[in-house]
This record gives sequence, C-alpha cells and structure tokens, in this order.
Amino acid sequence: MIGSIDRKTAPSLDFDNTLSFPDFKRGKLNNGIPYLIVNDGEQDLVKINFIFNAGKWFEPKKLVGKLCNKLMREGSNDHTSAELAEKLDFYGVTLRNQCKAFTSVYSVYVLNKHLASVLPLLEEIFFNASLPEEELSIILLKEKQRLKVQLQRNDFVSSQEFFKHMYGDHHPFGYRLDIEDHKIDLLPDIKSFYSSNYINPEKICIAGKIKDVTLNLLDKHFGQNTFKSVVYDKDRHKPNGTSELEHRTSIDNSVQSAIRIGGLLFNKTHPDYFDFKIVNTILGGYFGSRLMSNIREEKGYTYGIYSSCTSLLEGGYFSIATEVGHKYTEDTLKEISFELKRLQTELISDEELNTVKNYMSSKIQGSLDGPFHSSATLNDLWMYDLDNQYLKDYMDRVNDINAEDIRHLAQKYLNIKDMYKIIVS
Repeated sequence: MIGSIDRKTAPSLDFDNTLSFPDFKRGKLNNGIPYLIVNDGEQDLVKINFIFNAGKWFEPKKLVGKLCNKLMREGSNDHTSAELAEKLDFYGVTLRNQCKAFTSVYSVYVLNKHLASVLPLLEEIFFNASLPEEELSIILLKEKQRLKVQLQRNDFVSSQEFFKHMYGDHHPFGYRLDIEDHKIDLLPDIKSFYSSNYINPEKICIAGKIKDVTLNLLDKHFGQNTFKSVVYDKDRHKPNGTSELEHRTSIDNSVQSAIRIGGLLFNKTHPDYFDFKIVNTILGGYFGSRLMSNIREEKGYTYGIYSSCTSLLEGGYFSIATEVGHKYTEDTLKEISFELKRLQTELISDEELNTVKNYMSSKIQGSLDGPFHSSATLNDLWMYDLDNQYLKDYMDRVNDINAEDIRHLAQKYLNIKDMYKIIVS
C-alpha cells in the first residue's frame, strides 16, 4: 500500500551545483583572427557570431554605428538588397545584426550543408557593402517613425534621461536621440566608419554541430587577408554625469509614471561583482524578489518591478525600473527606499537566502545548457579575458555567501541618496 503524502511540508531541496562545460576550444584563423568553437548539439546546424569593434563606443557621431550596422546588409557591389535577401532566404538562413555598446555583431544560423554557399554572401556584406543612399533613406524613415512612438512612452524617455544623467550628453552611452538626428547627411560618416571599423572581425564564435570543413571554410573567406585589429582605446570616453540626482518630467496624456533609480557601477572583473549580483537578485533580480513581493504582490502598485546590474567592458551600472499609476508614484519611491534600507540593516533569513542560492545556481547551470546558450556564456567571458574558472568561482561564491556578507555589501553600495532618480509621468 502506498503511504500517505504530507502535502503541508515541502520536500527537501537537494541541489547539485556542479558545472558541466561543453566541448570547446579557442584558436586562430590563418591570419590570426581569434575564434571560439563550442562543438555540441544534435541538429546539423551552426550559429556563427562575427564580432567587430564597431559599437557605439567607436562611432564618431550619433547613430553612425547603428546605421552602419543596419545598412551593410542592404546591398553589396555584386548584389542588391533584394538579391541578398532572396539568396539568404533560399538557403534558409537566419541573419541577425545588432550594434551594441562596444561591438557590432552579425549572427548567422545556417545548416552545415549550406555554409559554403552562405559565407561568400557574408563576405560581401562585411567587406564589399555598397551602402546605398536609397536604402539609408528607408532605414532613416523607419527609425524616425519608431522613435516618434518611443518618445511617447514613459519607460523609453526615463531610460534616455537615466543614461544621460549617468554618462553625460556627449558620451556615446548618454546622448539623447531626437528626430532631427536621423539625417541622410550621415552617409559619408557611415562609409568612413565602415572602412575603418569593418576591416575584419575581431573575433568569431562558432557553435553547434561543427564539422572538419567548418574551419577550412572560415579560413578561406576570412583568414586570408592580413588581420588588422581596430584599436580599442579605453580612455576614449569618460562618464561626465550631471550633479542633478533627481529629475522629473512629464509626457502629455500619460496615465503612468516610469521610475528609474540607480547609478554607475563596476563590471564583472571587480572583486565585489559576485556579491553584488547576489544582492541584486535578492532585491529585484527574479520574480520572488523583495521589490516584486512588496510593490507588486502586496501593494499592487505595478505589474512588474526589477533591478539589474549590467556589466560593460568599461564599468557598468545598477538600475531599478518600474511603471506605476500616477497616484502610486510617491508611495513606490518610499517602498523602494524602504527595501534598500532593509537590506542594509536587517539580516536575510536562511530560508530566503537558500531560495536565492538555488535560483542563481540553476541560472548559472542553465547558461551552459545547449550549444547556443553555452557559446554565449563562454563568449561573454572571452570578451573580458576570463576563463572557465570564473564561473566555478561564481558558483562557489553563490553557495558560500552569508547574511552578514549581504548586509555589508548593501551598506557599501546601495545608498539611495547617492543614486539617480528619474521619474517620467
């Protein structure tokens, strides 16, 4: 006879916190371009990230990096925009491109059997783009229409103000975008940027079911020309934030307030980064966090509130973000301040800390689940010149941290009087 189950008592959590790394290696193409290979997966598919030093950090003017990243795929010296799109579609390719803070990335998902046909098309985009004016006009029109909509959204405006206050108007991470910034006169700057920053990929990350021919094909198309690294000057820009810590503005006909609170921080190479990630998770880094439990579940002021710490190659930042009804704005600010203060004064309970430890351990393990997740994780470490030991140390710290450590770190970094507060209502 099957025994009765005590449904009032939760089962014990026996969590395995070991890490299982995929089969991967680092190397260089014939001309010295570094690559990372994650050879894992069942499907006959590969994902290749081509990473260029062509992010916002490097752009000479507003929008040049982003527009160049978009315009490159809209025609080459051999194919029009429509012809390129048709060929990529014929081979079942998914091609994604993004201009990030420091890098510009082109990601291609392709079946192994089509790789030999697809790489020449990417070679055209990277090194022989025609950058046609008519296609730029279309991109600019779409971007202006998108920005018009975004400028009516409280969360977008609060984000722009938040970064402007932290970094300053003239910093590539701090400038505000306006409709008039989107102009066809940028084409000469885009062409110059393309010539100087798309000389060759700085790094290539390959993931999936890798075959012997994969590297040979990459060498054929990207490993023949002399490798010239685009110089990364870490002193090129310095944050020059405003002394105004609290800023309030409004949008016509708005029914909600968008709140952003936070400030500049360090990146993942800092000795306190692990501890801060844990404290951030407790505060607002997952659905069961304190901010969510208080402001969403108990008070009902918002549908969601989160905190995050973002690591960049140069520094980073901490942010709390939410949207609430106008009448709850001041009460929400008080509750955010209360939760920050509580972390600084009270010791977290063993039960809550163990919940967070289990959550974070599973997230770290999940970052190595499958070839695409694991390649993104390993590539991120690679960008900071870190290795596998970093993740092992991170997992160890998650399991070793105690309540006193949590309170000490909150006292050190979570002082709301030193943070920027942006309210757009």
